Amino acid sequence: MQDPPTTLRIIQELAAGWLSIPAIIGSHMRAASYFLNCGTEAQKEHYLPLLAKGKLIASHAYNELAVHDSKVLGTTLRHDSGNWILNGSKHWVTNALDSDFIIIIARLVDKESSHRLVAVLLKRERYDELQMIDLVRPGIKGVSLCEVTCNQIKIDPDRETIGGITVDVTPVLKLASAAKYLNFAARSLGCAQAIVSHCAKLLKLRNASSLHPVALHRFGEMQSKLYACESMFERALQNYSSDQQDEIAAMSAKVFCGQELQNIIRHAINLLGGAGYASQDSFLERCYRDAASLQVSGTTLDVVCTKLAANYLENYHV
Repeated sequence: MQDPPTTLRIIQELAAGWLSIPAIIGSHMRAASYFLNCGTEAQKEHYLPLLAKGKLIASHAYNELAVHDSKVLGTTLRHDSGNWILNGSKHWVTNALDSDFIIIIARLVDKESSHRLVAVLLKRERYDELQMIDLVRPGIKGVSLCEVTCNQIKIDPDRETIGGITVDVTPVLKLASAAKYLNFAARSLGCAQAIVSHCAKLLKLRNASSLHPVALHRFGEMQSKLYACESMFERALQNYSSDQQDEIAAMSAKVFCGQELQNIIRHAINLLGGAGYASQDSFLERCYRDAASLQVSGTTLDVVCTKLAANYLENYHV
C-alpha cells in the first residue's frame, strides 16, 4: 500500500496469468485503503496485518447503476428511531460471495449533512441479511461479481463503520482515482504481453521460412502496439507519486492500453487462425472473453475519454 508503483507492477504480472486474480486483489486493496487512511488505531492494528497476509479477504462495494457522482449515491445510512439503518443496492461487487467482509460505501443522512460518505463494514456472519446475486457475464468467471442489496439493515456505528460515524471517506475515493485508472491499465498491459508471448511461442514452432509475409506483418503490428502500451504505461507510472498524482496520464494509459488490448487480441486470432480460435489450449479464448471487461470496469473507456476531452478543452488556449 505504501509503494503504489510496485503494486501496479504486481497487478500487471498477475494479469498476464489470469485476469480474475488482479480483480480479486484490486477490490481487496481498495477496501484496505479505508483502514489505512480512515481507520481507528484499533482497526488498523487488527485488520491491516490480516489483510496484508491474506488471512482476511475483503470486497469493496461502491458502484451503483447510473450514478457517477458520490454526492447522489442511493445507498444511505440513516438515523431512524434510535437506530442507524443501511439501505440501497450496489452493482459489480467483485468477490462478494467469497470475501470475509464487504466494505459498503454509503451516504450518511443526518441533520447536519447528506453528502458525507461513510464506510460500513459488514462481516460474513451478516451476509444472510444481504441479497447477493451473481451477475451473468462473458468473462472474469474466476471470481464472483454481484449485485448486493441492503434492505433495512441495522448498523452498529461504533463497530461497523471504519473510523466511526463522523469520518468522511470521500478523500480516500479521490486519493485512489489515479491509482484506479493505472490499475486497469496494468491489467490491460499484462494481458497484452501474455498474448504476444503466446503468439511468439506458436510461431517459433513453425518453420520461419514458411511463415507468410502477411503473418510476419501482423505479428510486427502486434509488437508495435505492445511497445506503445508499455511506453504509455511507463510514462504514466513515472508521473504518478503519492504527493502529486497525474490523473490525466493515468486516464490516458487506461484508455490506450484497453483499446490496444482489443486490437492485439483480434490480430492474434487472425494470425493464429484455427490454432488460436479453436484448440485444446483455451488461453486465447479466455483472454478474448476476459479482456472485454477492461473496457467497462472501474469507469468505461467512453466516459474516461469524455473526461479527457473536457479537461483538454478547459485548459486549451487559442
